[in-house]
Amino acid sequence: MHDFWRNEDPKERMNNMTNFMKNLALAGGALALMGVEEPWEASVPVARPSVTDRMRSIARRLAA
Repeated sequence: MHDFWRNEDPKERMNNMTNFMKNLALAGGALALMGVEEPWEASVPVARPSVTDRMRSIARRLAA
């Protein structure tokens, strides 16, 4: 880690402050999302049927 507040170059100071604020916003967003209970309304289902489940459903349709 470096002491970015001691930089003399104004462009470098601005760049460092921009990156610091960006990182702070990302950390805040991650903390906010940790408070969301799962599953939430806009979540996408993760579980997908396995290959064997799909084969069974195809076999059931063909047998009927």
